[in-house]
Amino acid sequence: MNPVLSKLLEQEWYTQGFAARPIFLQTVTGLTTLQQHLGFSYEVIFMNFQRDYCAFNYPVDGLKRVGDSILENLEKNQDYLVEKRRLYERQWKSLERKLKEAGRAPSLSDHALFQLLHGFGDVMEAVVGTSHLIEGISFR
Repeated sequence: MNPVLSKLLEQEWYTQGFAARPIFLQTVTGLTTLQQHLGFSYEVIFMNFQRDYCAFNYPVDGLKRVGDSILENLEKNQDYLVEKRRLYERQWKSLERKLKEAGRAPSLSDHALFQLLHGFGDVMEAVVGTSHLIEGISFR
């Protein structure tokens, strides 16, 4: 077995399951977005799909690290979570704009439709990526 995979499988994992379809989650693990907007991230999240169900598997050590980072940020800035909530709200408004644009999809050229889908994926990743800090908070 691949040594990296072997090492990952030896870790303790926390599983969170929910109704989902892969096409709607392809960009939403948010690992790079967490790093970009929050300054920390999980190293890995495994997703497992079965029919209309998805299980996100987080390494417990990663959840603890994210939770510790949030607590450190709160010690430095008591408005940290308020600021992150505002960031999330701005990202959500972008998502709403993209959803309105999607209403025009039938009249778009293939290129314009691809651009819309690409932009939608970027905004989805930002919204869900930022919201992933909830797992670290709740785990701590």
